Amino acid sequence: TLDEVSTDTADTHTLTLVAGAGNVVIDDNVGVAAMELAGVVVTSATDVTFSGVAATIDVDVLTVASALGDTQFDGVVAVGGPIDVNSDTVTVSVGATITTTAAGTVTITNGNAVGDVSAIGATITSAGDLVFDGVGRLDVGAALEATDANAVVNVVGSELRLTGDVSRTTHDGAITLDEV
Repeated sequence: TLDEVSTDTADTHTLTLVAGAGNVVIDDNVGVAAMELAGVVVTSATDVTFSGVAATIDVDVLTVASALGDTQFDGVVAVGGPIDVNSDTVTVSVGATITTTAAGTVTITNGNAVGDVSAIGATITSAGDLVFDGVGRLDVGAALEATDANAVVNVVGSELRLTGDVSRTTHDGAITLDEV
C-alpha cells in the first residue's frame, strides 16, 4: 500500500510497480497538477486499486500492463498522454472522471472472459481514441467522449449495458459498438 506519491521535478520520474501475485493499493494522490510524474507503470499485480476519492492521478502516462484481478479508479484521473489498462484484467471500475490530453488515447481491455463485468460510473474524456477491447460486459452510466478531430469511440467485442442516460461523442470520428 502506498500513500502519497510525488516528484521533485515535473514530467521526469516514472514509478514502476511489480507486485507479482500481490496487490497494488494507492490510497492518496499520485502526482499533482503542474508536478505530474512522467508515468505510473504496473507491470504485474492481482488487483490494482486507486482507493478512495483522495487517490487522484496526475501523470503523463498510465499503464496497467498485467492485473490478473480487478483494476479500480476511485479518484479523478488526469493524464497528459495515453492510458492503457491491459492484459489479463478481469474487471475495471471507474468511479471518478478520467481525462487525457495531448492526443492521449484510452485503451481498456475490459474482461478476459464473457462473464466478467466492468463498470464505468464516471465520464471518460479522451483526447485521442477511446477503445474498450475486452470480451467482458461493459456497464456504463456516464458519458464517453473522444475530443480530437477524427478520434473514435470503439467498444469491440463487449456487450454495452446502459445503467443510466449516457452519451457517446466524437468530433467527426467514428463510434463503433459491438452489442447494446
